[in-house]
Order: sequence, then structure tokens, then C-alpha cells
Amino acid sequence: MSGAFPAWARSGSPGLAAPMATASGEDIALSIGHAMIGIGGRSGHAIGINGSTPGPVIRLKEGQNVRLAVTNTLDEDSSIHWHGVLLPNNQDGVPFITQPPIKPGETFTYEFVARNPGSHMYHSHHN
Repeated sequence: MSGAFPAWARSGSPGLAAPMATASGEDIALSIGHAMIGIGGRSGHAIGINGSTPGPVIRLKEGQNVRLAVTNTLDEDSSIHWHGVLLPNNQDGVPFITQPPIKPGETFTYEFVARNPGSHMYHSHHN
């Protein structure tokens, strides 16, 4: 039955490349930049993290300290915004509201303790 749905609506996201990249540890390097995305046999431009969209799965242990060095390789300001992650307000990643944007070619290090277990999402952010 899933074949009756368009690729973007199918369970398991068969149009996305698998397996997804994973990052873990106390020091993680992320890079915001241009990427190509392919879904359902079509491709297009996207903003990616570490060259892919979606970006890598970040696996942390509850109570773990983490430093995420995020380099902006775009020609415009950006940042990383974290959904559902309990962290200091100045690490939330909303430019001009909770932190200054990461300028092109610069790196910002997010540093916090992984306090709340579960699945959360993150994405690049500007304006």
C-alpha cells in the first residue's frame, strides 16, 4: 500500500540516503553549508549540515557535557536552533534573539549538558 503514496509521504523515507550519519562524543564538529537533497528520484538544493539534509543524528548520554563547534560555510549568517533540548538561553540558536548569528566563515561553539533524554530536532536558522 505504501507504494500508492508519493515518496515524501512514505514510511521509512525511502527517498533519503541511508544509513544516516551519526555524531557522538563530547566534541562534535558541524558545518552549515550548501547540499543537494534527493527525494523520490528528484534532486534539489538545500541547506545541509555536514553535507547532508537532514544533518547527522547526534547521540548523547544524559548528563554528558557536549561541545558542538558549528562552522558556517554559507555566504550569509546562520546558526543552529535546538528544539526540545534544555540548554542555556544563549545557546538556543535564534539569531538576534538568543545569540548573535554565526558569520560566514566563522565558528560558534555550543556547549551544554545533555539534561533531557529523548528525541529532539535541530536545524540551521536565520531571521
